[in-house]
Amino acid sequence: MEKLKKVQAKCTGVDTRVIQADLCKEAMDMEMYERIRKECAEIEVSMLINNAGVLYNGYFKDQTAEQIREQVIVNTYPYVLLTRALLPKMVSSNKKACIVNLSSSASF
Repeated sequence: MEKLKKVQAKCTGVDTRVIQADLCKEAMDMEMYERIRKECAEIEVSMLINNAGVLYNGYFKDQTAEQIREQVIVNTYPYVLLTRALLPKMVSSNKKACIVNLSSSASF
């Protein structure tokens, strides 16, 4: 959260929100996405940056099932479900908007 607050401070002239969510433990919890949607209800959302990703170093054969599960969950579900949660608001504003998907295991 500390790093995100520092980035937010650098975003001058733009209304930004930092919303904390555990995208591994809560990735399949639809209530988390609803909470995020509600936290954004009062602001104009013109950009969604999905930058969450997990990758464990080493050979795949040496990774635990839990590590593999975590990578698959964090690298797939959250960006799709966050987009689903916020896209209707972004489209309804009739203003330009964008969604940027940055991270996945491939980015490492």
